[in-house]
Amino acid sequence: MSIMTKASASFKKDGLRGLIVSICHFLIRHCSKSNTTMRASENRQEDSHALKLDPSSRYWFVNDSPFGQHIHPQDIDPDTINWLVPAFENSSGGHLTIFRLIRDMENLGFKNRIVFEHNIKGKTVEEVRALIKSNFLPIDCPISFGADSLAPAYFTFATNWTTAYLLRNFISTIEKCYILQDYEPYFYPRGTDYYLAERTYGFGFKTFAGGDWLVNQLKSKHNVTAAIFPFGCDHALYTPAAQLNKPHGTKTLLFYARPSTPRRGFELGMLAFEKLLAKLNNVQILLAGCDLSAYELPANIKSVGIVPMSELPQLYRNCDVALIISFTNVSLLPLDLMASGCTVVSNSGPQVEWLLNDQIAMLSEADPDSLFLALEKILTDDNLRQQKIKAASHFVAGQHWTIAAKLIADNLRQTQKYCQERQMSVIS
Repeated sequence: MSIMTKASASFKKDGLRGLIVSICHFLIRHCSKSNTTMRASENRQEDSHALKLDPSSRYWFVNDSPFGQHIHPQDIDPDTINWLVPAFENSSGGHLTIFRLIRDMENLGFKNRIVFEHNIKGKTVEEVRALIKSNFLPIDCPISFGADSLAPAYFTFATNWTTAYLLRNFISTIEKCYILQDYEPYFYPRGTDYYLAERTYGFGFKTFAGGDWLVNQLKSKHNVTAAIFPFGCDHALYTPAAQLNKPHGTKTLLFYARPSTPRRGFELGMLAFEKLLAKLNNVQILLAGCDLSAYELPANIKSVGIVPMSELPQLYRNCDVALIISFTNVSLLPLDLMASGCTVVSNSGPQVEWLLNDQIAMLSEADPDSLFLALEKILTDDNLRQQKIKAASHFVAGQHWTIAAKLIADNLRQTQKYCQERQMSVIS
């Protein structure tokens, strides 16, 4: 019914008074509806603004904006090192390596400072120090947050590609260094992050790379000559169980399961397990490294989530075999597992075989059938497993993180000596 028709009916029925009341009711309803519509529209606009992303804030560190003051070698302690470090998570193996190197470099006479890109979840310095101690290892050196807190140092290290952009802009240092544990462009699809990570290898920093494969990647793709450092094992933490041979009963298989990290091949492992459990009924599979509560797992597969570092040695000792898949540089886990008396199964490939081989591990093509066959063989052949345990134990006994720190320290000492000799030559 139209407004005029309603008004005419009200006038005929109730006179002028009825017409006025009808108009008032109409205006109240109309205004209320308009206000509701307006508020809904405003809310939608607010939600829209809240959901909008700002690419410039995501990549704030990319801009070429030098900061700090130029310093001369004679004006700075030659043993000072800044370590530019990204925010960390409890399960970050890359951070553990950096903290180990910092600890060991401290023992070799260097004076370290850790500078995180930004504050970690609003925590204070001492709270972050406590987190590092509980999740990794004790660190006594100064800690600060943000590029603004960077103090002059003889050496400054970038520890990943985002911190490399900060180091490029920092001028209050004598030698800029880059420590790489993996070929980081491979962490991303071909896009912005891939390109920005790749670009850092052209910044001209003194580069240290973990293992032969990574050194070769940098040389062949970017003509970057990197000093190599080996992966090590913390032998104070990882030791074998008193009884290594468990030929009877259920076998325990550990899988480094991280679906959020594609290079760890989570889906391939699960496909191999489907075949394995259809063939063997005496295998218990443990998934570690990530929260998998959203996944529906078969009865013989259990997720133990993110395991605290203090509990890893016992977990490793309780396992007979571990599957570790690496499509970029080999994981840090195999050496710790081998030191604990657990046999490692891994995919083959140059990114793995610079460290692992068929004498100390079980290598396989990276497809479900091949992984299944490798796992079945090592789980059912106790003699073969014991052979690999013994060979792996002998190999890993020579792998120490202190070796990596010593190689890096020696390189830095050579750089100091060269700079001092060059300075003396200029003076003379």
